Amino acid sequence: KLPFENKSFDYITICSVLFHLKKEDMDTMLNDSLQLLKENGKLIVLTPTGKGNFLKLTKHSFSIKNSSVYIWYRATKSRARLWTNENYLAEYALKHNLNYKREFVMKGFAQLEIIKGINLRASGIAIGTEPTYRNRPKGRGIKPVSH
Repeated sequence: KLPFENKSFDYITICSVLFHLKKEDMDTMLNDSLQLLKENGKLIVLTPTGKGNFLKLTKHSFSIKNSSVYIWYRATKSRARLWTNENYLAEYALKHNLNYKREFVMKGFAQLEIIKGINLRASGIAIGTEPTYRNRPKGRGIKPVSH
């Protein structure tokens, strides 16, 4: 069970996580997140696109002090490209009658997807179900952060 009351948060962010999960676990994470959002809250998902090349990345974002950008790019490129092309979150939003917006950021190396204006009862998302994350890598659990 999640340690928060339903409708507790104005914003929930998921960064570079969803595209690594199996589809059933994506749905579970999204459903759980939507349960925690207040009526007009926003679910903000940031993922890499897997697009671009190292030279473009180097020109705009890379420095010796920020080598993690290169590591992030190389480690996520192939799965991120699949996520971007499948439009999974857009399909999820359509299926649940949710407002969806997508924009490319970081010179096209990442995408920002936002679900907002959520009405849980109208969306058909079950309220009060307990999360079940299958095959979650040990030591890499996601800890919710409240502000």
